[in-house]
Amino acid sequence: LAGLAPARLAAPARGPARHARRDVTLTRAASGAIEQLARGAGVTPGTVFNAAWALLLARSGVGADVAFGVTLSGRSSGAPGADAMIGLFINTLPLRVTLAPVQTVRGLLARVQQALAELHASEHERLSDILRAAGADTNDLFDTLVVFENYPVEGNFAAPGGLVFARPDYHEHTNYPVTLAIIPGECFELRLEYDANRYPDAQAAALVERLARLVERFAATPGATLAEIGDEPAARHADGARDVPALPAPHDGYDGAPPLAHALFERAAARRPDAPALITPTDTLTYAALARRAGAIAARLRRLGAGPGTVVGMMLPRGVNAIASLLGILKAGAAYLPLDPHYPAARLGYMLRDAGARVVIGAAESGATALDLDGIVTLHIADLLESGDESRDESGDDAAPLPAPPSSSLAYVIYTSGSTGEPKGVGVTHAGIANMCRAMHAGFAVDAQSRIFLFPPLTFDASVAEIFTALSTGAALVLPPEGAKQSDTSSALIDAARAGRVTHVTLPPSLLAALDDADLAGVRTIVAAGEAAPAGLLARWARGRRVVNAYGPSEATVCASLHVCDAHEPLPPIGAAIEGVRTVVLDDWLGVAPVGVAGEICVGGPALARGYLGRPGLTAASFIPDPAAAEPGARLYRTGDRGMLLADGTIRYLGRAGGHVKLRGYRIDPDGIAGVLLRDASVREALVDVTEYGRRPELTAFVIPRDATLDVDALRAHAARALAPHEVPARFVVVPDWPLTSSGKIDRATLRDAHAPAPRTDAAVDAVADAPRDDVERWVRDAFRQVLGVPDARIDDDYFALGGDSILALQVAATMLRHGIKIGAGEVLELRTPRAIADVCRTRAAADARALAPEPEPEAADVPLAPIQRWFLERGGDTPRRFTLDVRLAFAAPPDPDALARALAALALRHDALRLRVAHREDGWRQHYAARDGAALLPLAI
Repeated sequence: LAGLAPARLAAPARGPARHARRDVTLTRAASGAIEQLARGAGVTPGTVFNAAWALLLARSGVGADVAFGVTLSGRSSGAPGADAMIGLFINTLPLRVTLAPVQTVRGLLARVQQALAELHASEHERLSDILRAAGADTNDLFDTLVVFENYPVEGNFAAPGGLVFARPDYHEHTNYPVTLAIIPGECFELRLEYDANRYPDAQAAALVERLARLVERFAATPGATLAEIGDEPAARHADGARDVPALPAPHDGYDGAPPLAHALFERAAARRPDAPALITPTDTLTYAALARRAGAIAARLRRLGAGPGTVVGMMLPRGVNAIASLLGILKAGAAYLPLDPHYPAARLGYMLRDAGARVVIGAAESGATALDLDGIVTLHIADLLESGDESRDESGDDAAPLPAPPSSSLAYVIYTSGSTGEPKGVGVTHAGIANMCRAMHAGFAVDAQSRIFLFPPLTFDASVAEIFTALSTGAALVLPPEGAKQSDTSSALIDAARAGRVTHVTLPPSLLAALDDADLAGVRTIVAAGEAAPAGLLARWARGRRVVNAYGPSEATVCASLHVCDAHEPLPPIGAAIEGVRTVVLDDWLGVAPVGVAGEICVGGPALARGYLGRPGLTAASFIPDPAAAEPGARLYRTGDRGMLLADGTIRYLGRAGGHVKLRGYRIDPDGIAGVLLRDASVREALVDVTEYGRRPELTAFVIPRDATLDVDALRAHAARALAPHEVPARFVVVPDWPLTSSGKIDRATLRDAHAPAPRTDAAVDAVADAPRDDVERWVRDAFRQVLGVPDARIDDDYFALGGDSILALQVAATMLRHGIKIGAGEVLELRTPRAIADVCRTRAAADARALAPEPEPEAADVPLAPIQRWFLERGGDTPRRFTLDVRLAFAAPPDPDALARALAALALRHDALRLRVAHREDGWRQHYAARDGAALLPLAI
């Protein structure tokens, strides 16, 4: 039993047991075939059922190395007179079975028979002693029991006096949540006793039916490999109508248009040339203007050799020029590679070289021109636009127009975490974008009047959904302030939403949890994506608006499935596949997992990426042939996510499998991060794990130093230079050595528990010094406590020591904004303690107060007219027509007239221009300032 992981089929105990039973009786023909199989293989019928049960557990998510309890009579050990002794000799022992897909049924039967024979040598040992010797918890190693009844009693029971029991039945319960009893006879009877509070009725009924089919197929094909043996109903296995949804025929790309991403935008621009395409805090760009700008960029790129098969890097702040550049790159026939200016230079250089980029578009503030990369041309966006002519489109280019690339050509490259510490590039096609857009229009309820906020950075693939869903529909894409960091965008989001312009937004649940309903009052569709949402969160937001729980890896073009949430649905699934996509849950044998059984979520269809750039081996391992597809060459992508097919055809997300995790919407490989830490000469060994010391999971790096001392701040800086901000561990813990399990593996649970932050034991000590000096300090401290889940955080506690990271800093900033205090998430990371942050907030508030202080009242003398004022007034004669700019503002609730009047008066007192008065006198038009104490400075009518 050494090294055996717990084999658990049922859920943990929740209250008293609710005993239930399901019976299945095999046909006489099937029972006879099983008997014949056992005789031919030289095993007992009980061995056949034990082998089938082991395979069934493996296919039910337990694993390929399984254990379950078996009962032995206790009378076969050769003890003198054991067969004649009176008493209970029966004992329960663990049977361990290791399975492999290439193993044959006969091979499995022989292995199980041998394992059972070996158990007889220990049939008088107590189970608790065996488990203790193996270092296993007596309640943790297995939770199923198989009993083969050796002494069946058939027919009627007769008692003295003529009493006859014509229909005997048994009701037995064991201490295991799932017990299988096999009762031999003319027809084998399978009796499944289970705790319905731990193993649902529907799953129990399906389990015993699957076992019946499995033993029948054992008997029918004993020479088949385990991978070839199915346990699904024949009809479902053949057509796959439920487990492997049929893939719709490829659509024609929006009424016959080529399914190219930029072509979808150009069609929208042709339909709505004057409609706003991009809205920024300071400007609006129409579809026609954006098309011209993208065309000018495309023309210049083509002259530089960009075209099909080439990749163009793009290191621009999130803004108008970034959107125009990616459209121009696509129009030139190339693929775009988004680069974050805040990434370490070494990481940026690696990505450009790995993608084979020969051109990168940058801006002065992005630092692109500072990259020292041989063979890569750096274009400044200002020069690029200056060299092009936005007044004409690409048709004015001297170069002959190139034929449109196929929809299978590369559209963009996005980098995700890699197992070696280096990121890996995912190449996504135009067909994937087009398929996504078509599904998003309906699933997210997007139309031409929508206003979609671009919250994610361009290096996060969720941005692809926002950009192209908007620009393929004729909707407007609302951008945050140009150059704003992701860590500063929460306040921009709230400002945009409160202005009443944003109708759609996609957010990670971790940020959504930090916002109030009022922050997104004008938003009618919220899409939660990037990570699993905690129970109740989406239901809270679903009141009065459309909330979508979306799921999809980068390798499947952002979105593979979605579910429209209900306000009464505490834990919604990730839904069913979007149009043109196939989602299926496979077991460890790459067979279809039945309803209610956990497995790996796999995705197929035209949304799949080409694969990983320059990594054919990794691509082949992750993108496997789709056995259920009719079209040749069809593939399935193995997401590495665990899921469960539900009875209604939707999928419930169960978390990451293997080494990858998802935190705050980013896919992270802890082993890859550990590899980066090992490059530091001061680190001998490193392990990165997800810990939950507070209310939210975080990355913790455990390191064993080479020497007695290790500079944690230096190691953090080393990680920050090589990793993306979301990959830098929140906590660094130095340990002398690893704790080990009885099997010699690192005991991660002990490691996490041993180094959990110690609870406060000195609450009364220095309480006066720790008391907040004012409301600002208290607000910051309370924000730390709320967001980081540390209820006793103090004003001098370090943000990183409490488990903070760059994503949680967004929530701290959003929490502070509720108190009217604007602090950037980047400043939270830099200042690190509530006291230091509060000091900066006070200084900033004082500076703002000085800036808002009333200026000296201007003199009452006339103010000269500006030339344009004089022209306008004289052009209209003595009675010019009104010349006003009207803005309609909608109130969420009826306004208070008195409060509104006071607010307008305060504005007029603060801004002298609102008190300018123009009058026509005998000598012509004159203007002057009204006195500050004048009544009704701004008229108001409600």
